[in-house]
Amino acid sequence: MGCYSNELKHKCAKIVLIVSIFIGILGLVTTIFGFLQTGDGQQYAADYAQFDVEGGFAAGTIVGGVFCIVTAVLGCAAGKFKKFFFTVPFLVLSFILFIFLAIAGGILAGDKGTLTDLVEEACAQTYENFEGKSTKELIEEQYFELVDKNMCTDLCKCNADSMTPWETKGDEYIRGYSRTIDPTAEETTAYETDSTTAEIIPFITSSDSTEYVANFKECYDNSLQADLESKEDSTDSDVQKYVKTAQDFFQKGGYDMLK
Repeated sequence: MGCYSNELKHKCAKIVLIVSIFIGILGLVTTIFGFLQTGDGQQYAADYAQFDVEGGFAAGTIVGGVFCIVTAVLGCAAGKFKKFFFTVPFLVLSFILFIFLAIAGGILAGDKGTLTDLVEEACAQTYENFEGKSTKELIEEQYFELVDKNMCTDLCKCNADSMTPWETKGDEYIRGYSRTIDPTAEETTAYETDSTTAEIIPFITSSDSTEYVANFKECYDNSLQADLESKEDSTDSDVQKYVKTAQDFFQKGGYDMLK
């Protein structure tokens, strides 16, 4: 049976202590980062889907950090006291930590197919209470109502110089999305009366940099948020539903998804 000198055992114990201290520091930093995330984290929840934008990652981060700290404490105890009831749990937790990091590293480094499959599966899920529509279809509808219908309107004018891609697509294509770059007189009148609830919404642009927005963030911050707040007391049930849906989307994390 092999026998190891006290000097070798002492060196091994020092290595275990150094590794454990490193794991402990990593765990402490990870846990702190996780708690900071819970302060800023937001979740987008709808009747048909829930997406944890930041907050949900916080829970996993905290658990991982605490796991590292516990492993580090056991490692330090094993290196200091050299007792099996510290050493065995340390080895078990270290092995679990290694497996977890190997799997996470494999997914992040190369297994894009797994992530793609998970996303596609979530997007394809259907809901009977929403006429059998999928998550993807329902989110697209909400995106259309909240983003597409408000951008390049009187509320959020677009840069006239940025219209080339749409002009290239052609008006027939754009009308498929209830928008137009060449409105008829009737469509112009309907838009002036019904605004973004009109059946066809003309593109409204400007060459004045003080009038147009560069992106949807500017649209929401500068105009849309205030517009929604101004409609909160409306007695029109359709307007109330629109305002509630929009505010729920933006306040519960949907805005973070768009970023």
